[in-house]
Amino acid sequence: MGGWKYPECDVWAGAFNHADLKAVLDHIAQMPWRCPNALRVFMMDQEKASFRVSMLRDDELRQYAPVVPNEEANQAPASNDTDHHFPRLRSARRISCS
Repeated sequence: MGGWKYPECDVWAGAFNHADLKAVLDHIAQMPWRCPNALRVFMMDQEKASFRVSMLRDDELRQYAPVVPNEEANQAPASNDTDHHFPRLRSARRISCS
């Protein structure tokens, strides 16, 4: 443990209540991204346990995961459920957009 760490990507986060999600996503898609193919949007709806993942392709945000949502498998655990298991994150490779 220890050593220096250098962020390998920029991460923006937000929490929106009662937002027009289509307008938010349209705005994100129209922003002047330096590496548009590297953009990922992770969006979690209320009472869900997983994210939807969209990527910018041909100036349009397209949802890539989940391809077919399974609503029953996508419910958040009960608030008293303390048996959470999260996988370990593996280190990511730096991607050049040149």
